[in-house]
Amino acid sequence: MNPNTASAIVGALQSVTEALTVVAAHALQTPEAAPSPLPIAAANGPRFVDQGDGTVIDTVHRLHWSKATLTPKCISQHAAVKLCNELSLASHSDWRLPTRAELLTLVDDTRHSPAINVEAFPDTKNDWYWTGTITAWSSSHAWYVSFLSGGAYSGCRVSSYGLVRAVRSLPPGQ
Repeated sequence: MNPNTASAIVGALQSVTEALTVVAAHALQTPEAAPSPLPIAAANGPRFVDQGDGTVIDTVHRLHWSKATLTPKCISQHAAVKLCNELSLASHSDWRLPTRAELLTLVDDTRHSPAINVEAFPDTKNDWYWTGTITAWSSSHAWYVSFLSGGAYSGCRVSSYGLVRAVRSLPPGQ
């Protein structure tokens, strides 16, 4: 094969790969681009619905959140897991610490200090909130999300680095 032809093919493949990466990233960041398991009325309504019982439902991601920050000060990730697992709130006891991906869905990139919808979650601190996601490189570290900036970082699980917001998955049809 002619070296110029091979170079042109490689360049074209790189351009296609870059274009597909942009399209995929946009689809992941645009909830309406993904098929919604919600009824049409819910999908067209408000994203966050205050249940009036200390909880908020995210109608886009079908997650049920504790409205309030559950700890007045930072605690360890181990204590955060225990707190969520033992939580009874709004007649439910299946609360847990959110995954990193779930907690990042609350980050609002148009806001900072805190980087979250403060109408739905008014007491959110400009601080780190633990997730239940352990880092790939060490089981002694877990991810947390900063609502000061909206970024995700990792920290030692036994250190008192983060605050807590609990979540539960909504059962189908609820």
